[in-house]
Amino acid sequence: MSKVLITGINGFIGEHLSELLLQTNHLVTGIDILDNALNESIKSKINFIKCNLCDENTLEEILHIVNPEHVYHLAGLLRGGSIKEMYKANVTCTVNLFNAIVKMCDLPPKVLVSGSSAIYGESNLNIIDESSKVQPITDYGITKVLQEQIALKYIKKRTNTSCNYSNF
Repeated sequence: MSKVLITGINGFIGEHLSELLLQTNHLVTGIDILDNALNESIKSKINFIKCNLCDENTLEEILHIVNPEHVYHLAGLLRGGSIKEMYKANVTCTVNLFNAIVKMCDLPPKVLVSGSSAIYGESNLNIIDESSKVQPITDYGITKVLQEQIALKYIKKRTNTSCNYSNF
């Protein structure tokens, strides 16, 4: 039974992912800035913590207590609010998450950062895959590219430290 942390658990994918993980006997902790959107039948089966990923100290405490083996980073903004809020939610909070994970250091969890086809912009291709050219045309697409770049930075950082980041 592995311990899992889901950021943005109240979002579009979070509820469905937590349901699947519960069915496969995972211990699920979900964090979100909102505390009222999750289905009560699921909320009663998980450890839910209201947390703003901008609060680095609380995020570090949560990671220390939960000590997850897997992190599904789903938190962020697709629309609504200002462009500045979108960059803060999607980029700054991703940096905060990885910084907190690095501070854990014992055995960093495997991390999945959710992606988006918005990183590819408009294309004439019939098939778009990971080898397609990245050319976002929206702020949301740009923030998703930046999230991927942040994750890659931490993967590369593992070779420059005594901490083992091979799980990233």
